[in-house]
Order: sequence, then structure tokens, then C-alpha cells
Amino acid sequence: MRGTAFDFFVGGGITSVLLYHGAVLFCNNAGDCEMLAEACELLGQAQSGIAAVREGLAIAELKGIVYWNAELHRRLGNLQLLEGNREAARNAYEEALACARAQEARSLELRAAIALCGLDVDEAREWVRTRLQPVYASLQGAPDTDDLARARQILGLAS
Repeated sequence: MRGTAFDFFVGGGITSVLLYHGAVLFCNNAGDCEMLAEACELLGQAQSGIAAVREGLAIAELKGIVYWNAELHRRLGNLQLLEGNREAARNAYEEALACARAQEARSLELRAAIALCGLDVDEAREWVRTRLQPVYASLQGAPDTDDLARARQILGLAS
């Protein structure tokens, strides 16, 4: 195992991705795959993270559980952006936004909207006005989170 960062296991129609970095993470449900993809993003290992996201989406589809789909798509966008693929990142963020809306998960919708705002400065003001502001406004009175603070910062910069 020395020097090994990743390993894979295939069985029962599901591929499990293992990350060896102080601990072993199994990608055997969509939430675990998202956490593995986040670790890959932090380590700058976009391809491994993208593989974990795709595995998470496959597991979610196989099990019919879509709870993590918005976060998986947002993470996919982050990883694609890390690779320099802005158009693929935009598509992933749009899908994250659609998933969050379908689930009526406003906090996840806020995260996806923030990610989209960060893509293109020219489009950002329009995005802030038409997409970020309404989501942010719908969360007024909610406990303050890092996402709300980031949205507030973006709204302040755009005005």
C-alpha cells in the first residue's frame, strides 16, 4: 500500500473507490463518493474525483436515491473547472441547480448558484440579479452558514 493513493474494487455490479490518505474511504454510497471526490479536489486530483462523482451518480441511479445528486453535480463542476473545462463545469453547475430545485433544497440551490456566479464575470451580475438574489432572499431568517455569508459577499460586490 505504500505510495498508493487510490484503489478500486469491482463486485456485485458496483465499483468501490478507495482513497488511502491517513484513512480508507469507501465509495459505496453516493454520500461517501461525494466526500471522496471532495478529498480528490482538495488534493488536485481531478480525474480521480470525477471518477468518484460518476460512481456516486451511478450508485444513486441504481438505488433510486437522489439525495446527493445536487452536491455530486456541483462537485463535478468544481473538478471539471480544476481541469480547465469551463463549459463542462457550467453544465454540471446547471444540473446541480436543477437537481436542487427539483428537491426544493434551497441551501444546495444556493451553493450551485454561487458556483455559477464564479464562472463568468460578465454574466455574474445578471446571475446575481436573477438567480442568486431570489435564492438568498428565500433563506432570510435561516441560521447563518458559510454559504449564506459567501452569497452575501457576492451580492455586495455586484451592487
